[in-house]
Amino acid sequence: MRTQAKHNMLGKLLDGRYQVVRDLSGGGFGKTYVAQDTRRPGHPECVVKHLKPTNRDPHFLQTARRLFLSEAETLEKLGNHDQIPRLLAYFEEGEEFFLVQEFIEGHTLSAELSPGQPWPESKVVQLLQGGVEILNFVHGHGVIHRDVKPNNLIRRCSDDRLALVDFGTVKQIHTQLLDLEGLTNATVAIGTPGYMPTEQSQGKPRFNSDFYALGMIGIQTLTGLNPQQIPEDPNTGEIIWQSRVPVTDELVAVLTKMVRYHFKDRYQSATELLQALQPLVTLSLPLQAAETALSRVKRVAEETANSKESSSVLTVPLFQPASVQNTIPVAPAARLQPKEQPLSFTAKTVRLWIGIGTAVLLGAGLGYTYWQWQSDHDLAKLEQRLSSLETLKAEGNYKACREQAKKVPRNSQVYAEAQKLSDECRLAQAQQFAASDKLPEALVEVGSIEAGSPVYESAQQLSRQWSARLLAVAAQQYQQGQFDQAIAMAQKLPAESLVQAQATRQIDQWRQEWRANETRLSAAQQALDAGNWQIALNEAEQVSETPFWQEKVGPIVKRARSKIEQSSVRRAAPSPSRKGRNHRNDRVDSAAPTSGARRSESNSPPESQSPASREDDPSPAVPPPVDNTPSCPLLGVEC
Repeated sequence: MRTQAKHNMLGKLLDGRYQVVRDLSGGGFGKTYVAQDTRRPGHPECVVKHLKPTNRDPHFLQTARRLFLSEAETLEKLGNHDQIPRLLAYFEEGEEFFLVQEFIEGHTLSAELSPGQPWPESKVVQLLQGGVEILNFVHGHGVIHRDVKPNNLIRRCSDDRLALVDFGTVKQIHTQLLDLEGLTNATVAIGTPGYMPTEQSQGKPRFNSDFYALGMIGIQTLTGLNPQQIPEDPNTGEIIWQSRVPVTDELVAVLTKMVRYHFKDRYQSATELLQALQPLVTLSLPLQAAETALSRVKRVAEETANSKESSSVLTVPLFQPASVQNTIPVAPAARLQPKEQPLSFTAKTVRLWIGIGTAVLLGAGLGYTYWQWQSDHDLAKLEQRLSSLETLKAEGNYKACREQAKKVPRNSQVYAEAQKLSDECRLAQAQQFAASDKLPEALVEVGSIEAGSPVYESAQQLSRQWSARLLAVAAQQYQQGQFDQAIAMAQKLPAESLVQAQATRQIDQWRQEWRANETRLSAAQQALDAGNWQIALNEAEQVSETPFWQEKVGPIVKRARSKIEQSSVRRAAPSPSRKGRNHRNDRVDSAAPTSGARRSESNSPPESQSPASREDDPSPAVPPPVDNTPSCPLLGVEC
């Protein structure tokens, strides 16, 4: 069942891009695979780390997601070092988490270690220096590797340099999740026995815990012994190794301090350790050349010692007592031969040792000469790389230019020039993005150019221009009613942008204005539906005068004004029903005062009265009645 589960991922396409081709390693907390990137030319290989949470609780998954994102951000920063794999992608699929990193083509340092076959001292010094330089970068980002060992150091095929891999990210996430579930009493130790100091085994690693692991690797290469085979002092816990191999006192002192039992007694920073290694590094190349020459001389000596060719004997007294006088022998030499114990050498042996001494001196000289030649050779290679960077820049291949610049060692003579070319390529790449209206990408590029770079001022000027353009685009989207898009665009400004504060204020203003417009539009619509025309008009007129909002509020304003005008016309003209009532009142007022007369008048038809009788009517003229109905105020309500 375990084998079947192990191979379930083989051939699977992750994130629609990464196809798993083989297993690399695995454990109870996660697995690592080699996959092919199907979206890149040639389908290059990459490393996929897989974390599968055992708990599907939403709160648990949210915590796992947060930890996963945090570790991914850390790996993104560390990947900027040339000897650490780059983070290519991270994603979640089916409530499981995946990290994709650069695949380092090469072999592990373990493949170079054979039991009982120690390394020369100069090679060990170079190993220590290279390892500490990487750890200096890692510790500078506040990260402890926790698992420095030969299997996590890859000898890269491309340049024969060591790369540090497997930062134990998946295991660290798994451990923190176990703490969340209450399944661990303390932080679970991450590391490998033999390379892990005491404080790390207790779940409390320090930065110099990594120095301990690297020091144990150094002792392993010098002695040819596995770290677990090297004894410890039962009283102090210190590693006992110094007497097992002849090493210079300087290297013994450095390694001993690296692997001290208590972390307070070790080197406290990578800078301090590099300073201690510097005198050894300076001598390592000439010493290596001298060791090579001496080994050749010793081989010749062994061949000579085995030769059967006879030789004459030269007798040399080791000492001469005071009682023996120095006289010129007159008898045969055999009689006068001193009785003291002689030391015999063959003539060839004497010449051989003279040759050995000469060879050692010549080896040291040749080693220094080789070191000088190697330095000149390396400088020529670096200058050739600079020329390559300039070519890539001229061709517009800016990404490759920056990648190649990362490979120039920080302590080389051409590092500053390489960084200048890298920043120029970055600036040109940003200008390309800006020309294609990819302003967020352009701002990210110029924002990564550090102060002190020759192009820093130009980058800052372009950053201000592009930031203003991006805000203008966001404002245009807001005017068009694309609220969410406008906010998202403004938020794409990098945190270090020169107008970040302005963008934050603008976003807050847009949000407040948008909410106010929505409230007024809703109030205007409600007033319109209730027939409160003037209120509807007042609310609508307070909405922003942008095309989007005016289009929204236009129909409300138009209808409210129309209703208000209709109300005004009705108030200005008397109603027909009111006219009829006035004529009837006139007839009633002009009638006779008696009821009988009123009845007679009402019973006679209007035509029976002659015009003369109406004209001679002595009744005084009655004025038309006054309309005392109170007029309605202009409130948009029909009276």
